[in-house]
Amino acid sequence: MPLRALLIAVISGSLVAATALPAAGRVAGAANVRTYKLDLRLSVRHRNLGDDISRGTGREKRLGAAIVKYERVGGRARDQKHSWRFRAGTVKATAVVENLGGTDPSAQRLSGEGRITGGTGAYRGAKGTAKITGTFDEAAATPSSEYRWVGTIRYDTP
Repeated sequence: MPLRALLIAVISGSLVAATALPAAGRVAGAANVRTYKLDLRLSVRHRNLGDDISRGTGREKRLGAAIVKYERVGGRARDQKHSWRFRAGTVKATAVVENLGGTDPSAQRLSGEGRITGGTGAYRGAKGTAKITGTFDEAAATPSSEYRWVGTIRYDTP
């Protein structure tokens, strides 16, 4: 019997009519979910350590170059919102990052976890998680943070 034919299945002793099976491949109109390993490197420049919003740049091998917007939540550097604008769309994320300190104020170690919470354009509906490592340089004329997000990102493609 062909796959597209109507099937009759026996479930728990009763007959149930099943719908015709679709042909192999994508269903028309359905989104295709893509999951990728994420390895994103970010460089954020803090004009003033008291600023709640800073900007920077980033790069991910599959997604390409990004313009980064970094925002402290509640005035604490530990709680962060990120927005990464790539050519094909924007990815939004939140993070909790701890400053592990260090003896050198120009290389304080950072560690934390991030969550990808959404996106626009090609990354609409993006979700994911990542481990975050990095450094914070407060001794520079313009303090900066270097982050590396390693994890997964999932998003629908039409």
